[in-house]
Amino acid sequence: NPDFNGIIIDNTNPDNNTRNYWLSKVNNWNITIIYFNIPKEISIHLTKYRMFHGGSKIPSIAINIYYKKLEIPNYVNVNLIEYNKPIINNVDFNYKLRFGNK
Repeated sequence: NPDFNGIIIDNTNPDNNTRNYWLSKVNNWNITIIYFNIPKEISIHLTKYRMFHGGSKIPSIAINIYYKKLEIPNYVNVNLIEYNKPIINNVDFNYKLRFGNK
């Protein structure tokens, strides 16, 4: 299909075996992995914060299992984008995100 530009695998994929499964499906593609390098304590805090503001609950066991399985991506011929700080650090944006557009 000439309109096909790529795919996004939206999942945590914390370990090499899971990522390697998907990588084996896309031979000869340009691959980018986005790795959110966030400490477990921050993940727990943000999950509670999201739930406090109406988001769904993510059990703490799910977070603990993710971090237990986590293998930091390290591949040759794969673009790696690593985020280890807030993506947007704008007071007005963060206020609107938390409390609406008022």
